[in-house]
Amino acid sequence: MDILNQSIKSLNFADIIAFCQEKNREGIQIDYKKEYPQKGIAKHFASFSNTRGGILIIGVEEDRKSGVPIAWESIECDAKIIEKINQEASNVEPIPAFDVHITDEINGKRFVLVRVYEGDKTPYYVQNDSNVWVRTGNISNSIDIASPDGLELLFGKKEKAEKARNNFLSISDELHEAAIGKEEKRIREELRKEAEKEGSTTIFRYEKTIGVYDSICKITLQPYFPGKSLTTPKKIKDDIDSIRFRNRNFVFPDLNVEPSPKGIRYFSYQRSREILESQVVLGQGLIQDIFTASRKSPDEKSRIISLRAIAVRIFGIFKFADRFYDKYGYQGVLLGNIEINGATDVLEDVLVRRMVPIGSDFWEEDKTKESLLSDYLWEIKIDTRILKEKDELRKYYEELLEEIYWDFGFEEIGDGVLDKFLEENGFTF
Repeated sequence: MDILNQSIKSLNFADIIAFCQEKNREGIQIDYKKEYPQKGIAKHFASFSNTRGGILIIGVEEDRKSGVPIAWESIECDAKIIEKINQEASNVEPIPAFDVHITDEINGKRFVLVRVYEGDKTPYYVQNDSNVWVRTGNISNSIDIASPDGLELLFGKKEKAEKARNNFLSISDELHEAAIGKEEKRIREELRKEAEKEGSTTIFRYEKTIGVYDSICKITLQPYFPGKSLTTPKKIKDDIDSIRFRNRNFVFPDLNVEPSPKGIRYFSYQRSREILESQVVLGQGLIQDIFTASRKSPDEKSRIISLRAIAVRIFGIFKFADRFYDKYGYQGVLLGNIEINGATDVLEDVLVRRMVPIGSDFWEEDKTKESLLSDYLWEIKIDTRILKEKDELRKYYEELLEEIYWDFGFEEIGDGVLDKFLEENGFTF
């Protein structure tokens, strides 16, 4: 049983017994404790956060020489232990990202699981302790003071992680630009043949660049430190039907994905409507959707950006991300953003339309605003735990939409609008 790649909330008493019976050793990402340590677990919070994250299992005794579990008698505990663990976490700076789960009860006893995520603000310190603690993987000394080289790595981890993310962003951007170039070449040839058929003798030049005169939205999400492949591109392609998000308004990834460097991709462009869709999923965990966010108004005097359409995409990406990272075992911080480029135009008005429930005129007043900026950017910072917690994900999703609404000039989404939107689209958290 691989508990590192599961939500600890899904684990029960029997699962921990089975895990111990498999003789899984204590190591960099697993720590056993027979009972709650008298000295607390703040040091464990710091060391897991400074290294690769991991799980502390309270109620299991390990062999000090081999690290193999030798007894799993669990402990007597109640809900107060969660308060105690939260207090321990608050003694670490910066406060670490973590999750706590108490299993079901057998004979009055339970196991306590504490998952600590790899930190994105290293190094993490225990208050009133000048040492920086890390996990070593050494059985006899699983936690130790960071060496000078290790400390330098912790201070530079943020920069290395950002460099890795930017590297995969460059790959996805190159794939997008290559797809556009290929499509423009096809359109140019198509128009040249049409001109020849009509007997034109003028030299044909294709001036239009796909997306240049449109409002383009890009939604991106990836692990904080995408240092290694979570899976192979072929495995993603083979598994995609089981993890794909599908709704009548949005499918991600599309049914017609193709192999691409380090992952899979999909690109389409409807020339008659000037609508593009570009999707990329990489084995290192990057998820990206680029699409035309604006449409011509019925009178063709302006372009309209639909916040409803953007909200659908954000929801779909979150739900796919939950399935994707769960499938391939990533637990931790996720970073990304939502970008909209080309939200103003010197030749025509660009209007932003808020979400309006279908068939209702109650929210019709002030439903559009003129876009004031050409480019908008909203940060996504979430973790895989929140993706699985429906109440927390709902709260995060709503707060993100409220931020987008505000920046476009709307004070609020409106009472009942989001609930109606979710209901109309069949969205559940």
